[in-house]
Amino acid sequence: MSSKYQSPRQNLNASPLPEPKPTKSIVASKVPTNADADAIIRDLRHNYLGVEQVARLHDKDGKVSARVRIDFTSIKLANAALSKGYVLIDGKQCPVQTYQPPFCYRCRTEGHYASNCSQKPLTEQRLQDLFQQQQQQLESMMNAFESKWNERLSSVKTSSPTNVNLDKVIPVLKDLTSICQQFNQQNVQMQQQLNNIVNQVQKKHQLARLMQTHRSHSDRLTENDTREFFKYYHNDSTMLSINAFVCSFPMSLCEVYLPFNRTIIWLPAHRFTLARCTRPELDRLIQHLQQSVRSTQQPKHFLAAAGR
Repeated sequence: MSSKYQSPRQNLNASPLPEPKPTKSIVASKVPTNADADAIIRDLRHNYLGVEQVARLHDKDGKVSARVRIDFTSIKLANAALSKGYVLIDGKQCPVQTYQPPFCYRCRTEGHYASNCSQKPLTEQRLQDLFQQQQQQLESMMNAFESKWNERLSSVKTSSPTNVNLDKVIPVLKDLTSICQQFNQQNVQMQQQLNNIVNQVQKKHQLARLMQTHRSHSDRLTENDTREFFKYYHNDSTMLSINAFVCSFPMSLCEVYLPFNRTIIWLPAHRFTLARCTRPELDRLIQHLQQSVRSTQQPKHFLAAAGR
């Protein structure tokens, strides 16, 4: 199974910091520390409209810094000063940026830094309590998911005794399709057993020889098979539009996607050693898995844990 790009990905990781909000204040840097705030505000009012107040900023240790906060009467006037990238103070260009109030990582509020926070630091006991609470929540979520999943599988109707395994797999594939859609991704199924799904690839030409000859999960994969598979599909329009592969079962066939230089999500599931009939063949698969998840590997690959 593979995932095909449709639109820019959404950022799913919530930022720990509050989102920046438009303000009527900007910050000017490289301002002489001996310059008086009253003198600065008089100078600014000669060149800019709506300057309301100027205040010196201090670092986390309380020392005067070379930065001042300039308050305007409106956000529009503040943005007008920002658009030039600098303000003139005593004839010198001082770089400007949007002002963001101090933020405390301890109590998650604005207005002060953690060093000045009145809330007590996190103790080791409190940290252990939080970890235990999160663990209980996670276990509860997993149990609820497992219960719903088992209920779903038990409700699947088998069309015939020979299609028992396939009928149980299809709901999983449909769920993966739904998940991919939530990430603005489209997936394409490439499995010999699912003829109705594979038809969209077969409309252009027949499946590669490997997809036709490997009828069993335990069929061995050779290096020559991988080379032929890549040669057959490397200019295919569907393959060219794919930016990630999700490869689950059997793991003995997952290596055929390595030459395409795309991200691979390895999902071993069960029977990890299937079709690895010799120790060198198994060692080669393990080595490829280890190499693919190294931090320096490009493109990035992922190894997921799964089981029954």
